[in-house]
Amino acid sequence: MHAKVRAVLLYMAGLSYRDITYALRVVPCSNEAVRLWVKKLEQVAVKVEAKPKRMIAVEEAKIKADGEWCYVWAAIDVDARELLAVWVSWQRSILHAEAFLKRMLQTCTNKPVIIVDKGPWVP
Repeated sequence: MHAKVRAVLLYMAGLSYRDITYALRVVPCSNEAVRLWVKKLEQVAVKVEAKPKRMIAVEEAKIKADGEWCYVWAAIDVDARELLAVWVSWQRSILHAEAFLKRMLQTCTNKPVIIVDKGPWVP
């Protein structure tokens, strides 16, 4: 996977720039380079104003990026057809689903109905 994309994914996972630089030690880069990558690619992030929502559809897809498999999670407001959250992980488990759902629920001021598939990783 491309170093810049991996840096942003690690940042999304809560790692510091220094930790990311260590994780990417195979690719020679500085903390400053990682910070600039994250800053540049953060502009792609979805920013949604928190408001009440009636129903949200959540889906994940397994994709191959630069020869490695990853999972892209997405949540959409069913009524407004608005993208609420996007997240990428290297695994698909209950822990990853919960982390994504917590992030997605930050866009809601109420507790909406959440529509999911029947995957065992989505509680």
